[in-house]
Amino acid sequence: FGALQYQYSNISVNISGQYFTFFNSVNYSDTNDVAEARAISPYPMGSTLGEYKASGSIEVQKLYWPQFTNPIKAPPPQANSLYHPIFDLTLLFHLRAPDGQPQPAVMTDVLKGCRLTGQSMDMSAGNGVLSTKMNLYVALIVWDGILPISGLPT
Repeated sequence: FGALQYQYSNISVNISGQYFTFFNSVNYSDTNDVAEARAISPYPMGSTLGEYKASGSIEVQKLYWPQFTNPIKAPPPQANSLYHPIFDLTLLFHLRAPDGQPQPAVMTDVLKGCRLTGQSMDMSAGNGVLSTKMNLYVALIVWDGILPISGLPT
């Protein structure tokens, strides 16, 4: 009837060559804003290639925030800087199928040219795990090896 589907525990996140497991959430998206050429026509006579734009956000458990920031912090002399270092974020989707069921191929999305652009904390009394939410500038998303627009550098 139904095949096994991916769930959040089926992802692995790699930053600068190091795997990191303490993300509460990873969000990313892209768009390609196309402009139409209409002139005096009531229908489009063509369109531009468009302007590509990607963005994202991540949420890291507060206890492990230093493990996340250490590999991406700027090298000396700006070693305390967090918002200008550029890094790639690689997400691997791998389903661990039970014995006897087909093992799907690993899918890989790569967020290239990422920079942290802000962070926030939402805290309230209770037993919830504290986490830091961070906004990402993302230059390009390669969706499982597929470029969003042909001719882009990888």
